[in-house]
Amino acid sequence: MDSRVLDINSRCLGVSTETLMENAGKAVARYLKPYGRIAVFCGRGGNGGDGFAAARLLNEEGKEVHVVAVVGTRTPDTELNFKRAVEKGVPIVEVKDKRDASKAAKAALNKSDAAVDALIGVGAAGELREPIKTLVTEINASKIPIISIDVPSAGKIKATKTIALHTAKTKNTIAADIGIPKDAQKYCGPGDVWAALPNRKSDSHKGDFGRLLIIAGSRQYCGAPVLMTHAAIKSGVDLVTSAVPQYVADHQVFPADAIVHPIKGEIFTSESVDELLALNYDAAAIGPGLGMADETRDALNLFLRKSNKPRLLDADAIKLADKKRLNPQTIVTPHAGEFKMLTGEYDPKKREQLTEKYAKKLGCTILLKGPTDVISDGKTTRLNRTGNPAMTKGGTGDTLAGLAGGLLAQNKNPFQTACAAAFLNGLAGDIAYKDLNVMLTASDVAAYLPKALAECRRYW
Repeated sequence: MDSRVLDINSRCLGVSTETLMENAGKAVARYLKPYGRIAVFCGRGGNGGDGFAAARLLNEEGKEVHVVAVVGTRTPDTELNFKRAVEKGVPIVEVKDKRDASKAAKAALNKSDAAVDALIGVGAAGELREPIKTLVTEINASKIPIISIDVPSAGKIKATKTIALHTAKTKNTIAADIGIPKDAQKYCGPGDVWAALPNRKSDSHKGDFGRLLIIAGSRQYCGAPVLMTHAAIKSGVDLVTSAVPQYVADHQVFPADAIVHPIKGEIFTSESVDELLALNYDAAAIGPGLGMADETRDALNLFLRKSNKPRLLDADAIKLADKKRLNPQTIVTPHAGEFKMLTGEYDPKKREQLTEKYAKKLGCTILLKGPTDVISDGKTTRLNRTGNPAMTKGGTGDTLAGLAGGLLAQNKNPFQTACAAAFLNGLAGDIAYKDLNVMLTASDVAAYLPKALAECRRYW
């Protein structure tokens, strides 16, 4: 699991990043006891903060420490550890370009018998930029042992050993307990929401953050696609197209933020499949209110066979879908009854085991809804404890489906999406419950999603 997710979830559980960095520094310092002279290379993110903490602790032990730090804006906790190191008299050279980096790295490495790589953590992506690129080159060219913190920076550092924080993420690693609560990994939290929402750059364009296709509703169940749409447009996805039978489009009011795509008739039939496949979408959320007509069953399975995009199946789609149409790009969101219909068994005392078993067997991600949600992709199983008894109201599953569909269109990661959506939907219900108590409705859950996101952001 991404270290940043664990850090954020730990903060939510009352364990500060400052504490985690201090513990990480102690773990690195313990490993480096045999060495007397140590070069520490620190980036601007959390990994760099671990490095600054280690450098300060090593200095306090009487080691000869030489720190090379990338200049620029640091995360708050990393800046705090930078200042603490400066206050303790740790020698720090800041570098801003290739020339600075080469000169400072050579000087530090020539004076040392071990090097610490704290440049970039698990969040690194893309090509290395200066001055980090040159620092990596110089570190790799040295003849001394290289110890990476958590992971070798960007996979480029040729680490002699890696001190992994909490759990091993690469080979040749020693895992160190830095005080991350077990519940930070076991239960979904605000860190999962952070991970599910892509970072937005200033030069982004419409569509860069996903296009969701909703296929839902029938003459008998007109409201479900409206609830899905309201939740989807709050997910951060750029565009939502709600494909609904003409009857639903004529008799329901959809939010102006969404595109309504009417399909012929009063139910979803095979006649509309190619028309929907031709639409521009990144993920589909399918099921609520579709009904159980044989024509709809045929249409759904034809769509699933022809589409290669990530998809979420909820409600009627779970009952209608051919199991062989489930794949690693699929999320299914059953309640207990639907789970038994899908798998043939259900035991309330074995919810975790059964969810993991059938996620693996069916080859998809399952989000089993309940007082405690269970999410599994067959390899990893997580729990979610947000939500409350007032959310037994009809339609709250529709809001979950719409929210999850919107997240899936953005990140294309079914398991990550399911964890984030379960937490965020339940949290919106919890915040709404404080204001509305048992008068809470599914529409309120969708309306409170921005407040739920704001609550998550307190820990980012």
